[in-house]
Amino acid sequence: MKRLLTMTISLLLIMPTAYASEVVAAGDLCPAGSPGHCAETSQTALSLGPDAVLTLGDNQYDTGTLAEFMGSYDKAWGGLKSITYPQAGNHEWESGLVGYRKYFNDPRFYTDGNSWYSYDLGDWHIVSLDSECAKIGGCNVGAPENTWLANDLANDTHACTLAYFHRPLFASTKTGSGTSKVRPLWKLLVADGTELLLNGHRHNYERFAAQDELGNATPNGMVEFIIGTGGKSMNPFGIIAPNSVARVRAYGVGDFMLNSGAWSMEFIDTSGTTLDSAAGTCLA
Repeated sequence: MKRLLTMTISLLLIMPTAYASEVVAAGDLCPAGSPGHCAETSQTALSLGPDAVLTLGDNQYDTGTLAEFMGSYDKAWGGLKSITYPQAGNHEWESGLVGYRKYFNDPRFYTDGNSWYSYDLGDWHIVSLDSECAKIGGCNVGAPENTWLANDLANDTHACTLAYFHRPLFASTKTGSGTSKVRPLWKLLVADGTELLLNGHRHNYERFAAQDELGNATPNGMVEFIIGTGGKSMNPFGIIAPNSVARVRAYGVGDFMLNSGAWSMEFIDTSGTTLDSAAGTCLA
């Protein structure tokens, strides 16, 4: 009996730690009129049984009106609404976020009426930011969102942090870069030791090695993922950006396991095939 107990304890000690939270993420989701491919990605997300869903902006095309949301997004990703933590993109701002706010009407998603917020999942702090800098008073130091983010990060005590917003700073586009206006947000996140950043906007999947806001590869930087593969259309890759380590053109979702002190992820297409994977430990 003692030997059996010892063997059982030994087996328990070598078993991998169970994940604290499973999070599915994707952006650039549903075309106007009918769900199209976003119905397929929503089924992939649903099949994974996640604890939370993060939408990375441009949830509903073309202008994000409530009628468009109900006619397309709600018929697909609406089945996951109760566990969805959304963020807006440029297409929702085409209608001034009116439809977005009516559809995602949970007050938790708005800090003092603004389109940014934070929350905790297990041992992780999660920050949802709006990257439409021209619409929200800027993203520079002193702007409302920047000031809020600095305070939010300063007051958080979690060892691990994940952030997400729509427009990427780095991307393999025609110019080999993304949207420089979000660099001040990057600077704050990197300085605080944020591990993961999820973006959309580019209609493809791309993963970067850890880097800082200037694009310098560093183990103390953030790992950026572009997951704009939710269903709208596919963009070609352009000039391959520095530190880009994986690129995929396929509809699918990012599946993240947020453990205590570590993370792992897979990019899973709508056939259920894993096309990329990565893992790491938290910086703090």
